[in-house]
Amino acid sequence: MNITLVATDRDVTRACTHLLPAGISTHVVSLARGLVDRGHEVTLLTGRDDRGGVDISYRHEDGGGLRVVRLSQESVHAVTAGEGRVGREVADAVEGAAPDLLHSHGLGGSVLARDASAAFGIPWVAQLHDVSGRIPARTPDAMRRRRVEKDVARDAGRLIALCREEASDLVAAGARPDGVDVVHRPYDPAVFDVRGPMLPRSKRARVVGVVDDFTPASGITELVKAVSRVPDVSLLVVGGPQSPTPASDAFLAQTRLTARQLGVADRMQVTGRLSPMRMAEHLRSADVVVSVPWKSGFADHVLEAMACGRPVIASSSGGALDVIEHGITGICVPAQSPQRLTDALRMVLCDREQREQMGQLARKRVVEGFSLGHVVEGTLGSYDRMLAASGRRARAS
Repeated sequence: MNITLVATDRDVTRACTHLLPAGISTHVVSLARGLVDRGHEVTLLTGRDDRGGVDISYRHEDGGGLRVVRLSQESVHAVTAGEGRVGREVADAVEGAAPDLLHSHGLGGSVLARDASAAFGIPWVAQLHDVSGRIPARTPDAMRRRRVEKDVARDAGRLIALCREEASDLVAAGARPDGVDVVHRPYDPAVFDVRGPMLPRSKRARVVGVVDDFTPASGITELVKAVSRVPDVSLLVVGGPQSPTPASDAFLAQTRLTARQLGVADRMQVTGRLSPMRMAEHLRSADVVVSVPWKSGFADHVLEAMACGRPVIASSSGGALDVIEHGITGICVPAQSPQRLTDALRMVLCDREQREQMGQLARKRVVEGFSLGHVVEGTLGSYDRMLAASGRRARAS
């Protein structure tokens, strides 16, 4: 099969340096390599980044190949600005790839793929990676995003959601219920494993809280309140800005003030955003990992912590509901519920044997159900269903 992946929000090949957090970039690069390893021809259309990406073009011994085409920001903007036309640079890239199908990633990539699909009559699979869902759109940018999401949900030949909740959001946006497949992101076994370096241990139990950004919706305030009610526990917060300081981040300053008022400031440390390698080191050092945002997407951090053999307490929303078997491989709690989070922390931390068993089962679930092989199989199944519905057959690779 000849496949063109479209991810134009930035140069996704920079993810190969293992310096970027997990997300759309690492997912696209992993998927591209997995498809090539199955013998497929893959072209990756991505943005051009002044900081430079990594050359990931190669040919596999089974015959598949990967080629990267970097588009200028001017060409990408001409499409994503909503002009409804494909510029010469984009047209040349698509015609040169001659794909059986387009698979877009992110909102910008989906807008480009939509117009290219219409211009060249190429079937199109869309994957947004994050859907605003039923959250009210109160700003012009949010309203525009909602309109584009609805266009993608309506126009794409098929949609791939990262979790069941996102699939429901896509249907609510206008997608056909039978036109959405759920395919999770994979974890990186070369990085997230039970083996590897760990942080030095102390006498206190260690809770590692994971956030994407320092905002009220990250759940960090609820986590600080919960930790304040559990004695002899230290809190290590990873994520947020790269070099967090109270002077530069108002919500971080507020969080530190809350910690002082609750008497846990001396038990809390904030690292900021980490590379995946450093993130794995911190996750392995935890007695329990906590990720409790008010609304979550796929929950990459939950998967990564489980891959490191750690029990996880997560918000009962988004991808965590697909990944965690409640009470067996982790615990799901309602968002914005410090007391329920406190109860879960006490239960996990008071029983070392149960905690270790939960971590072992978490690791087993990730290895058996969330490998790159599973993601590639699910994605190819979605391709086959879309091509069958369009009456087309893929050319042999």
